[in-house]
Amino acid sequence: VRRIGALGGPVQADELSEGRPSAMVVGSAFSDVRAAMSEMLSGPWLQIRTTEDLIGLEWASALMGAVSIGVGFAQAREDVSPGLLAALISSAVDESATIAAAAGAKRATFYGLGGYGDLLASIGMPDRPEVMLGRALAEGASLEEARKRAALRIEAIDLIPRIVAFAERRKVHHKVFGVLADVLSCELDGERGIASFF
Repeated sequence: VRRIGALGGPVQADELSEGRPSAMVVGSAFSDVRAAMSEMLSGPWLQIRTTEDLIGLEWASALMGAVSIGVGFAQAREDVSPGLLAALISSAVDESATIAAAAGAKRATFYGLGGYGDLLASIGMPDRPEVMLGRALAEGASLEEARKRAALRIEAIDLIPRIVAFAERRKVHHKVFGVLADVLSCELDGERGIASFF
């Protein structure tokens, strides 16, 4: 049996290199892996949370990255109030938890630091690549132009259609991810995109 684990949550490399406090999640089914990683990584600037739900943490990391595109898309719109953004985030986290549960994840993982926490942090990260991509798409950029603005590779671009296909096969509600797929294909402009999320 391989004793593996994964890292997730909102921590960013620049936060650590600049000595700014942050937090992350260590996930593993093995308590000794969680303990070893926590001991090795924790310090005065980094708080470590743990979970035994390795599947959930991996899914949360992937899905929250995808939803961050929607956050950027919404933030770029002047007609989106903080309340509407909160409604989008709540719906997206709940939908993500349902999709991941169909793959064996624990729903509760999505309501902790590795899910909600990661997504909430993206609101305060205007330079997070997924957020930058979403903003550019809301401003009318093509997907290729938006990729160039974001500068880094964004795995969620390829992942979103696969999430939609998985949800369809499992007959799981996936409205937010369906809209994200349409946004990526430039089938929805800013106004219609926001309306479609709800």
